[in-house]
Formats: sequence, structure tokens, C-alpha cells
Amino acid sequence: MTIRLTLPTSDSVDVDRTMIVGRLPECDVVIADVLVSGNHFEIGPAPGGAQIVDLQSSNGTFVNGERLIAPRVLTGGEEIAVGSQKIMVERVVQAAPADLRLVVRVGIDTGIAARITDAAPIMIGRGDDADLKLSDPLVSARHCQVALVRPPAGPCPHCGMLSQPGDAHCVGCGRARIAAEVEDLGSANGVLVDGSPVNPQVTTCGRVPPRMR
Repeated sequence: MTIRLTLPTSDSVDVDRTMIVGRLPECDVVIADVLVSGNHFEIGPAPGGAQIVDLQSSNGTFVNGERLIAPRVLTGGEEIAVGSQKIMVERVVQAAPADLRLVVRVGIDTGIAARITDAAPIMIGRGDDADLKLSDPLVSARHCQVALVRPPAGPCPHCGMLSQPGDAHCVGCGRARIAAEVEDLGSANGVLVDGSPVNPQVTTCGRVPPRMR
């Protein structure tokens, strides 16, 4: 997630570092307005958005019509007013490519691995068409399928920060929000996730991996 500023000139700037906004030419973002101070305000990345701080400007910094008197975190949708100029704040969700890695930890196929991406689910089994091919005789030819899913909008269970659909990581603490959906494809011996049979079950990233029994 990135906070983007749309300037009075219609140019846009992503807040990917701490920046000084003001009238001086050496500012990171220059606003050509006599009512704007040389160094007017500072803005930089912060958990959940971008933090804006007024730098003791002569005419003040206003967010949604309210004068900024203390640091404030912008999360998108706000309007910043400096001098006679207005800057729009936008929250940009970047659905970065995501992946999970499945690794066989026990048994005769220990060390075999496969990567699950957004592109397509992977099929695990003993058959030649399996994406993750196992040689264990207790594994069916087409045993199970594992696919990536992105959780819906909601609060992070770790930090409580609200994330949006498409966010691969929590906007607050940065933890992965990717989950894997495991579906039994009618195997003879079943699939266990955390000791429970699945058909299908969604298991979040970092939990005990699927086990073919």
C-alpha cells in the first residue's frame, strides 16, 4: 500500500520516503505559491498510511479543512490545503505478486518442493501430471490441489490495522495476508491439515502444511 499525492499541477508523487513540501527549490516537492512557506510540511511513510507534520509554516497546513496542530496519519481520501493550493491524498493498493512454497519435510520424498503463485493452483499426487510429484505408495495419482487465496478486507489479527482486498501484506505490521486453499481431489487416504481432514479447507500462511495420510 502506498500513499500518493496529486499536486495542483496534476502531477503525482508517491510517499515512499520522508519528503519536505514547500516553496524553496531544494524541497522534495515544490509548491510555487507565495502563501506557502519555504519548508511548509513534512510527509513520510507510517504504519497504515503516511504521517504529515506542519513545519511551523506561516499560514498553516490544513487537512480536510482542519488546521494541523499535531502529526497526523493520512490513510487516503484526504485533502491537504497549503496557501491557495490543494493536494489530494490517494491510497494506492499494489497487489504485488505473491507466492507460497510447499516443501516435503518427512518421508521418502523429503526435500521435494513446489511454489504456489497467483497464476494457477498446483496439484499434488503420484501421477505423471502432478505439479508436485510424490513417490509414496499411499499418495493417490491425483491426491489434492493447493491454491492461493487473498483474504477479504478486515482487521489484522496481529496489529488490528484494517487491510483491503488485494493487500498481500498487512498495511500496519507487514505480515503476510496470503492463505492457501487445500482441496482433496478424492484421494484414497485423505488429506490432513492440522490433524483434521479437508475437502476443502482454507489454511493460512505459516500453519502446519497439508499431510497425506
